[in-house]
Amino acid sequence: MTPIGTNFYATQKPCKCCGRSTDNWHVGKSFRTLRAYRHGDGPYGASIKSFKDWLLILTRKEIAVVDEYGQLQNKKEFVDRWRERGRRAMSYEQQQAGGYIKDNQGFILCTREFF
Repeated sequence: MTPIGTNFYATQKPCKCCGRSTDNWHVGKSFRTLRAYRHGDGPYGASIKSFKDWLLILTRKEIAVVDEYGQLQNKKEFVDRWRERGRRAMSYEQQQAGGYIKDNQGFILCTREFF
């Protein structure tokens, strides 16, 4: 079971020789809010403004998903959980704070870094 408030990251799969991974990108938190990258500062220079954009990244063979505790996540289960739990109404706090967008599938993305 994933603890409440868990952050998830897309990472390049570790090198077979040294075990290191060079890049990590914040995907989202607790299957509630995804991270948007608006100006080409996302994975591989991508602009990410929707769940569909994240799917294009997460389905790449060289990408793994890990939680903030370093636990590798099953990508299919991870994506299925976002599909199941990610669509929701934007909260009053999110509306007031600004920096949130909602894609055409109903997923909420934050346009600023959050933890």
